[in-house]
Amino acid sequence: MIKALRAFERAPGMEREDFLRRWEEHAALVLAVPGVRGYVQSPRAGLPEQSTAPFDGFSAIWFDDEEAVARARASAEGQAAQAHSETIIDPASLRTITAVELVQRDLPVGPNAVKLVFFFRRRVGLAPEIFRPHWTQVHAPLVMEYITGLRRFVQNYAADSCYANGGEPDLDGVAECYMDDLDALHETEETPEHDLVRSDEPNFVDVNTVMYMVATERVHLAPGLAP
Repeated sequence: MIKALRAFERAPGMEREDFLRRWEEHAALVLAVPGVRGYVQSPRAGLPEQSTAPFDGFSAIWFDDEEAVARARASAEGQAAQAHSETIIDPASLRTITAVELVQRDLPVGPNAVKLVFFFRRRVGLAPEIFRPHWTQVHAPLVMEYITGLRRFVQNYAADSCYANGGEPDLDGVAECYMDDLDALHETEETPEHDLVRSDEPNFVDVNTVMYMVATERVHLAPGLAP
């Protein structure tokens, strides 16, 4: 399947609680779009200093393939959802990626689970064909070996179409790292193993543009449960 990912700030002047309420109402419009196979909203959480990304929210919509994404966007329901989203987000802040999902680890998480979402571009001068295997086959095993509190680990890399005709996506990769709670996240960040894993990042990531955000999840339609 294909994931349409969006990260964004709320509309200028909008209070956070109003944004969260209206974004939750937005889910009904998304679920009415033909071809949607899953929809998850991830509101920002934690303390301000625990995130470097400016985003208030991050969303994922699953589709069967890229053709289904195109049909959804062209549909009346898709256009209605898009029009509504423009009333609650700041368009200038929007970052999008049409991504292929790779679930590296999928263990049960606790009721207070949080996830750390990383947004990044590949290292300058590095071809996507080199970036992807390093991230998924070299870096991912390091993450899973040394970040012992990691419950779920999902890698999302930009689809080939994002680079067609010399194109460049807003992001080359988005990583979703799930922990049981904020305490587990904090403890992980203080370990030497965490530093070891991070030391590999300059080999494939533009470390000057990496952003991350602590988030929770609102699952409106779990992937794979759609008819």
